[in-house]
Amino acid sequence: ELYRVKRATLDADSDLAVAVGVMAENHQAYAQAISGATGLGAADAAQSIVDEGRAAFGGSDDEFFAAAHVLEQTLVATHVEALAAYDSSDAISLTTSILVIEARHATVLADLLGVNQSSILFGNDQSALSLSGAE
Repeated sequence: ELYRVKRATLDADSDLAVAVGVMAENHQAYAQAISGATGLGAADAAQSIVDEGRAAFGGSDDEFFAAAHVLEQTLVATHVEALAAYDSSDAISLTTSILVIEARHATVLADLLGVNQSSILFGNDQSALSLSGAE
């Protein structure tokens, strides 16, 4: 939803609108895949993230790039941390396929923000989200 907020502020034919649209579609696909694998919906857990990020995602391009970079890095950290708890090879495969794309998103967003430090482009200093009720 946050990527759709940003996309609505852009010229639909711009390169940025296309990239943001792809990121939105990727996240929708992740939610559907996770929901299908677990039988759980993401709506309740994600709503607080959407509420907190709406202003930045709808703001200037630089505000969006910064907020989206933090979000992607947080999601990567969350998935990496969750991997240690999985017993299922299917869960591990799904999660790693998602986190690789999220890491790519983060790198692209940092580059668009003008970051040129390798430690930021390819590192991650964000903390994982607390996944209550997850097993």
